[in-house]
Amino acid sequence: MAFFTTADGLRLEYLDEGQGAGLPILCLAGLTRNKSDFDYMARDLDRSNRIVRLDCRRRGGSDYDPDWTNYNVVKEAEDALALLDHLGIHDAVIIGTSRGGVLGMLMQQIRPGAVKALVLSDVGPDVDFEGLRWILSYIGMKPPYKTMDEAATDFAAKLRDIFVGHDHRYFLDIVERSYAVGEDGLALNYDGHLRDATEAQMKVVKDDGHGLWPVFALFQDIPVLALKAENSDILSQETLDKMIAVKPDLRHAIIPGLGHIPRLNEPVALGAIRDLLDSL
Repeated sequence: MAFFTTADGLRLEYLDEGQGAGLPILCLAGLTRNKSDFDYMARDLDRSNRIVRLDCRRRGGSDYDPDWTNYNVVKEAEDALALLDHLGIHDAVIIGTSRGGVLGMLMQQIRPGAVKALVLSDVGPDVDFEGLRWILSYIGMKPPYKTMDEAATDFAAKLRDIFVGHDHRYFLDIVERSYAVGEDGLALNYDGHLRDATEAQMKVVKDDGHGLWPVFALFQDIPVLALKAENSDILSQETLDKMIAVKPDLRHAIIPGLGHIPRLNEPVALGAIRDLLDSL
């Protein structure tokens, strides 16, 4: 693990693995998630690429921001670009899961040429608001569980029809990456003010009306792979179809039997990511 300091003085943690000849890859995790979400992909990808994983502000090992309004996608995209600068990386393949994919799109808008190729893992220029409402039903709330095992049992009961065929250990892995152990049960492993920031950004998107389609249009000449979880409540089939219409050369694949979010070591996901990297 290593740290770099942002322009406004926060220490953000990152993991830098591999110094192979392939293009560098920057992995950006979802809203409340952290770099550990890419453990399985990094282990199983079997390519020589340098893989860098960032913890955004107050996720994982990164500092809290005393101003919660800085938990916004523009600031976090700027942080990702600052990390590339810190590492002396001119451009990179961005693999962004959920919110991380939004950061990847915005990086190209902020600094044209920074994104060599983009993998959008279960996210697109439009986000299903039903899925966001579900996220807002629990984000920032103290977890109602005493143990990881209790949480995994509840997750399995609620999600077994979305994550099809997965056992207790799979859901235990999810909750272990979602929560910390506190003095009186499980606790959040991120700043609870992410809820306030997310609600504020949802209002902006609703008022704006066109989502990130103008930003997505910047990728006409940049390779993009869209990976959709079959049972996703964030990336709809309608949005994926529109992405294909807007960018006919869009690489895309559906990961069967999963909801939001994939691990990215599923055979369909790994195969598509490998094909993209090989094409570069």
